[in-house]
Amino acid sequence: MEKSIAWFTDNPVAANLLMLILIVGGFFSLNSMHKEEFPSIEPGIIQITIPYLGAAPVEAEKAVCIRVEEAIEGLDGIERMTATASEGVCTVFLEVFADADLTVTLNEVKSRVDAINTFPSETEKPIVSSLQFRGKTISVVVSGETDEATLKLVAEGMRDDIAALEGISQVSVNYAKPWEISIEVSEQVLRQYSLTMTDVANAIRRASLDMPGGSIKTDGGEVLIRSQGQAYSGTDFERIEILSRADGSKITLADIAIVKDAFQEGFLGAKYDGRRAVTITVYRVGDEDTITSADSVKAYVAQKSAEVPEGLNLDVWIDESIPLNRRIDALTKNAYAGLVLVLLILTLFLRFKVALWVAAGIPIAVLGAIWMFPVAGLNISSLTVLAFILVLGIVVDDAIVVGERIFSFESKTDTKREAAILGANEVVTPVVFGVLTTMAAFLPILILDGRMGAFFSTIGWVVVICLVFSIVECMLILPAHLSHRNTETYPFKETRFVQSWIRFQSFFADHLQGFADNVYRPFLIKTLQWRWVTWAVGTGILLMALALVASGRVIFQFFPAIEGDRVYATLLMPEGINVELTERGALQIEQSVVALRQEIAEDLGRDLDDSPILHVFASIGSNAARSSGPPSKTAGGSHLAEVVLDLAPIEDRPGGLLIVLPVAGENSLAPSLTLSIYNLTLTPSAPETRYPCRYEGVMSKN
Repeated sequence: MEKSIAWFTDNPVAANLLMLILIVGGFFSLNSMHKEEFPSIEPGIIQITIPYLGAAPVEAEKAVCIRVEEAIEGLDGIERMTATASEGVCTVFLEVFADADLTVTLNEVKSRVDAINTFPSETEKPIVSSLQFRGKTISVVVSGETDEATLKLVAEGMRDDIAALEGISQVSVNYAKPWEISIEVSEQVLRQYSLTMTDVANAIRRASLDMPGGSIKTDGGEVLIRSQGQAYSGTDFERIEILSRADGSKITLADIAIVKDAFQEGFLGAKYDGRRAVTITVYRVGDEDTITSADSVKAYVAQKSAEVPEGLNLDVWIDESIPLNRRIDALTKNAYAGLVLVLLILTLFLRFKVALWVAAGIPIAVLGAIWMFPVAGLNISSLTVLAFILVLGIVVDDAIVVGERIFSFESKTDTKREAAILGANEVVTPVVFGVLTTMAAFLPILILDGRMGAFFSTIGWVVVICLVFSIVECMLILPAHLSHRNTETYPFKETRFVQSWIRFQSFFADHLQGFADNVYRPFLIKTLQWRWVTWAVGTGILLMALALVASGRVIFQFFPAIEGDRVYATLLMPEGINVELTERGALQIEQSVVALRQEIAEDLGRDLDDSPILHVFASIGSNAARSSGPPSKTAGGSHLAEVVLDLAPIEDRPGGLLIVLPVAGENSLAPSLTLSIYNLTLTPSAPETRYPCRYEGVMSKN
């Protein structure tokens, strides 16, 4: 290291070139990396979905779930198995060990599930897949007073347009029931024509078919023969010939059956501010950029709003780029503020040029680390920016130690070159070992097992890479800059401002030196003389800190409670209940929110558009969307409803906002419902409710 320090000190061009490489490489990597809220990790979960339409949860458990559990039991690589039996479906989640091969385990699970031959005949084909992390980017709401088919057709057209935008690959339409063509034949009609359901099904199967017929070679070329008869709409199915009579007359499907080209039976829908709605959700996968994708979608929505049919509205509901930008901006501003404070404090006790080059080590080390991000598989996220702030003080400490030693040696040696080499060599051992011990402290994060280990390892890698480039900067680049700086003349040296600053800086530097000589040094000598007392005091403070944690006075939280921008109220009724009762309960909550929105706006002296409650979203048959997760592909259940209050950003709403929704009434399902920023509780004012129901609430953390 001594030869390297001396060589770079004698060759400032090499030091400047190294600095330039780190800066330019950092900016190039910064522009090429995508931004995400949190790093993407492999969840390691296999999902098995087996539809059993019309079956009660108890029947789905006994006939499907238990048989899947028995088939998978004992399979290598499975850490935990969770089965859920719901109305019309059985869902099994398998958590795979972190060191197991997910692909091999998935194939083995598929083989075992496909080998089960004791499922009821009414069950559909099992769907076995591995869950993939899909971070939600943005959701667009298509709402209006129109029918469900129009909403879905418009939403599907927009979905195709958005999927064609650059940087977007996964888009889904939510809260719209799947298309379905149903054929209903009465028993009386079957007897009238001497048919059975099997005859009708076989006739449809034979007619609704595209079949290749080979090819014919001619002098003009080869002609491909293909029979095209696949039915795609209700009209196509109505034309299918079911029966031919001896007199030449034909009986079509329209003559004997009712063909409905509509939606799958079930209960799935949504309302946005009281209007029927569907949502178009964009997900981020792989290296897609959250902010860029959201900006592209918002630009498309602004253009499309003028083209949709009259009566339809397009609104951006969930935009994850806003909190992501807010977090990154806040962390970046804190980093900039820390850099400025470091520079100001250094200039109070060191010469300005020394302080400037010491502070310059922070962005050089950070950009050098960003340069290595693509190699380490890292991207810009909330965790990486947090790691930069965490390592900021450690990086500047190394530069301060080296810079101060070089500055101190300048008063003892003849040349600045000699001072730079001697000063850097004197502290190279403690600085390097200090960095190594800090790396060792973050080593457990890097080698932590499991998915959470893969998630938090980002912080460890950022810290380690930053510390490596901190050593490069303070040992190779900083001595060269300090040894070749001009200390003889300063620009505007004779001006009043420069002279005043020199006196001001000398005042602080002299008093700090006086404090070190007259206060700190005598105190240090006393602590060394009374070392057992010093040890006892330090041990006592440590025990007091441990006691505060053990006694519960200091509460441990893995993640702090942070106010979000949405409140979710979930209405869970007994399965199989009439959907009208569930809709009535959700409507009561919606109406209460509308009334409360007006009341809060009046109390705060604001317009209704400026109320802290911006929008109300209600879903029937499915949970409302959170920040990630796959959309529901089923028609929904009649027992589930959820109402979401979209609140203004925390800086625009009054603190301690408590929302009380009085949903009591003659036909109310519950006397009152209390929602707060952090929780949601039911506060009954009557001994019992009319229908057995349960309310659950959760506050969004995004």
